[in-house]
Amino acid sequence: MYKEYSNGLLIRKCVLTEREISDEFLFSIEEDISSVFVTEKFKKRVNDAELLGFDFSCEVELS
Repeated sequence: MYKEYSNGLLIRKCVLTEREISDEFLFSIEEDISSVFVTEKFKKRVNDAELLGFDFSCEVELS
């Protein structure tokens, strides 16, 4: 969900289309290049390696 303004978009809720995700680990989207998204596969590898400093508290809905 988003609202369009004269200087760009305000994204209120991000929903990603699962079939459009081509990377196995991390990616960004054209509409919000400042954000980096990670896949469950990436999250599992981080957790399995017991790495610190990652925050997976914000999940994005897939459609």
